[in-house]
Amino acid sequence: MPVVVDVGIGPARCDVDIPRTEIAAHHPRVCHFLCGTDRGEAVTAMGEAFARFVSTRGDIDAMLGIGGGGGTFIVTKGMQSLKVGLPKLMVSTLASGDVGVYVDVADISMMPSVTDLAGLNNISSAVLRNAAFGVVGMAGAGPPAGTGKPAIALTMFGVTTPCVTAVSEQLRDRFDCVVFHATGTGDAQWRSSLIAAS
Repeated sequence: MPVVVDVGIGPARCDVDIPRTEIAAHHPRVCHFLCGTDRGEAVTAMGEAFARFVSTRGDIDAMLGIGGGGGTFIVTKGMQSLKVGLPKLMVSTLASGDVGVYVDVADISMMPSVTDLAGLNNISSAVLRNAAFGVVGMAGAGPPAGTGKPAIALTMFGVTTPCVTAVSEQLRDRFDCVVFHATGTGDAQWRSSLIAAS
């Protein structure tokens, strides 16, 4: 059952299940940023509040976000706090550019909205329909089956590929070998979090 969450910094433009005030309550300075006039500060604070809200929920099977610049920033902050493997799809006016700041090291799928999201038209209706079916399909697949083995992180960089491949093959019967590219965006962060979680 979908739950519509308002993460906007202005009044909602549709019916919602969870109002923005409930999301904002997860930030220490609720009234300050919802009542203030600085849009950038409000967007940043709402992103932090949404991430905190998401981290308190254990009932999220998938997340679909829709937004322009501010909405994309806010929603992806929440998505970044979800575990790897849980479906995360962001429909955004910014999805065809550099999305590094929004995806960070999370497994967020970015989908270009093609048109602005200020109202429905033939193009936005088709894109949003596809996004809805896409996230429902991903959620319907259920969580991935784990190996049950402890994870071990290995870093690989071009010329070390033969060595890391050989080491991985020697360890695979006892460990879930997770190989990261040394110049990848999340190499250090992923290794740290993987080691901490093992």
